[in-house]
Amino acid sequence: KWIQYAAFLAMGVLCWVSSILYLGQLSGYPSESAYINQLSVILAVYFGLAVSRKNVVNVLGAFVGALYVGFLANGLGLMGVQSYWIKMVEGVLVIFVVLGNSILRGDIVTYE
Repeated sequence: KWIQYAAFLAMGVLCWVSSILYLGQLSGYPSESAYINQLSVILAVYFGLAVSRKNVVNVLGAFVGALYVGFLANGLGLMGVQSYWIKMVEGVLVIFVVLGNSILRGDIVTYE
């Protein structure tokens, strides 16, 4: 039981540290910043789910997904691709990752 408390405490402290770093980077917190990063987070989690052998979201898979999304966005930005095209690429990747994961696992949703 104490391991769960320690994990939640560590998660809270790390969220606090990341929010302080985010505030320092932006010199403030704009109201729409949560929506800016939402697609990247969704892609990272679904990519981590696709990497998992047990079809379960885990920390290592989410970390690998976050690295992949970060490298992708940074690489496209360094190549001079505009930000709305980067978000479009991330959206298309979300569709492909979810569809590919559903096809490989055999869990395709059908409407009757």
